Amino acid sequence: MVVVFGIGMFEKRFAAVAPQLLTSDGTVAGQITVADASLYKVKQTISLQGTSLGPAQFQVQRVPNINTILLGPVGSSNILLDRSDVSAYTVAAGAFIFSIEQQRTGIPEEQIERWTYEEEPTVARRVVIVDKMGNKIDSVVGPDGKLRLGVDTSVSIPTLDIELDAFSKNPPDNVIAVGTEDGTKTGIKHALKIDSNGDAHVINMGALVPKEFDDIEITYSIIAGQKVATTVQYFVGGLAGTLVATLTLTYDGAADLINVART
Repeated sequence: MVVVFGIGMFEKRFAAVAPQLLTSDGTVAGQITVADASLYKVKQTISLQGTSLGPAQFQVQRVPNINTILLGPVGSSNILLDRSDVSAYTVAAGAFIFSIEQQRTGIPEEQIERWTYEEEPTVARRVVIVDKMGNKIDSVVGPDGKLRLGVDTSVSIPTLDIELDAFSKNPPDNVIAVGTEDGTKTGIKHALKIDSNGDAHVINMGALVPKEFDDIEITYSIIAGQKVATTVQYFVGGLAGTLVATLTLTYDGAADLINVART
């Protein structure tokens, strides 16, 4: 026989569950503990086995928490009281639990209506969020202290590189909106900027000289025997501060200025 193990349910069948070792000895009251009890469902038939113990079948009566399963005899209708003695299945005996794929138990339609009805003061069909153990989720933090909903957690978003036709990457951090006069990437750019007093100003982002700077560094070269400025750098916070703009000046062979480009 080939057994395919799953972790959930099909429409009309319980999926097979792979073996899990018991994490503590079974008890006379039908209790066993495993790493993840959420894989099993009430009324599901399971098998217990050990190195010197043949497989024996039991019925899942309750799954009270993520690690605990309460077992009873197969076919039991009293899931609240019927329990089986599973004390022979111990950790030392290498006991483990598993189940094969099987038919799901049927539920009468009228019982479904009752089981999903919430009593007073709610008085409504119950449609609520639950965790995998069936516990209602009515807070962000679960009983184990872990976050189970991310509605009030902080979210870290990396720096965004927005590529819009009318957008310029050049404005400083306190520029809150940038656009061009004609809506194109090459159009004359203007920006809405907040100054240190909290006042809003519209500035021309296309100007060669930045609106704010407190230091300038000029680089000179010799062209056609003349000393000319070829690079002008603008800083905020001194020469060791932030470079806010660079002008690159281009000359022809006669040392006449032919172009100025800002970066």
